[in-house]
Amino acid sequence: MNSQKATLATRQILLYLVDGLVTATEPFDRHGMYRKTIENYYDWREFDKKRFRDNLNRLQKEGFIKVFLKNNINQVELTNKGKDKVKLILAEDFKYQYPKKWDKKWRLIIFDIPNTKRKARDILRFRLKTLGCFPLQESVFVFPFDCKGVIDYIKNLYEIIPYVQYVIAESVETEVDLIRRFVDLGILKKKMIK
Repeated sequence: MNSQKATLATRQILLYLVDGLVTATEPFDRHGMYRKTIENYYDWREFDKKRFRDNLNRLQKEGFIKVFLKNNINQVELTNKGKDKVKLILAEDFKYQYPKKWDKKWRLIIFDIPNTKRKARDILRFRLKTLGCFPLQESVFVFPFDCKGVIDYIKNLYEIIPYVQYVIAESVETEVDLIRRFVDLGILKKKMIK
C-alpha cells in the first residue's frame, strides 16, 4: 500500500500553495492563496508525511517557503523566491497548439517592460521564442497565429499587463521573409500560404 501513496515533489508543494491560481486569471495572492495550513495539506492528499516534512525543510532552507505558527496552527507561505518559482512552473506548463489553417494575419507582440521587472521581461522573451515568435526588433515579436491567450496568461502571471501590447496586422513589410522563416521552422505549412 505504501508504494501506492503519492510522494510529494517540490513542484506539487509549491503548486498546492497557489492551487486556486493555476488558471492565472487574476493577480497573485488577492485571497491569501500563498498561505495554507499544513493540516489542510495533510487532509488534501494522502502521502508519505516524513517525505513531505523533508521537502518542506528543504524548501525552507532554499528560501522558497517560510513555515511559522499562527494561532497555534502551523502555516506554510511562499516567499518571493517561491512565487517566482511557481510562476516559472506555470509558464512552462502552458501548452500551445498550432492551428491547421492560417488566416493570413500577423500577431505583433510589442513590449516596453521597465528594468524593475527585468526578470519578467526575460521570461516573456524566452516564452515568445519557445512559442516560435520571431523578433522583428528587440521588443517586437511577430507570430502568424492567434496567441492572445498565451500572451494574456504570461501578462497576468508576471503582472506586466500595462507593458505589453498585442496587435493584429493585415500585412508586414517583410512578409515574404517572415513566411519563408515560419515555413522553414515548420510553423507554417506551404499549403497554408496559398
